[in-house]
Amino acid sequence: MQLYQKISSIEAMNLSLELLAMEWTDFDDFISKYDSEVNPENGGKRYSYWWMVDGLGYLLYQDLIDAEMVYQLGGWAILSHWYKWEPIIKEYRERIANPELCIWFEYLGKELEKMRKAKGLPPHPSLPQKLSKL
Repeated sequence: MQLYQKISSIEAMNLSLELLAMEWTDFDDFISKYDSEVNPENGGKRYSYWWMVDGLGYLLYQDLIDAEMVYQLGGWAILSHWYKWEPIIKEYRERIANPELCIWFEYLGKELEKMRKAKGLPPHPSLPQKLSKL
């Protein structure tokens, strides 16, 4: 329940919405707007969220939390974030030579995607129009 309280807090919700509203055209555009060297505040917010879900992914991998619980208590949002951040994280991995960057975030995203498919849902959740235009 402590995990749920953290990921469902007003602060976590505001952070999630703010990060999902970010826009860029390609990795270089992302870097020019949001990289921690040019935008430390955004970098801190982004890494805070990434590390939180990376930790959830690791806990899931270690069977310390239940996959269905994660799915029901925030899987849609986490999966939306994985699809948004996947290309950025993968490019960071290459550019900074760190293939382990957010591997548990990726693991969690892939597990949630499998669960959606098993439930007969499309693997990629769509953001409602209002959220995608914040």
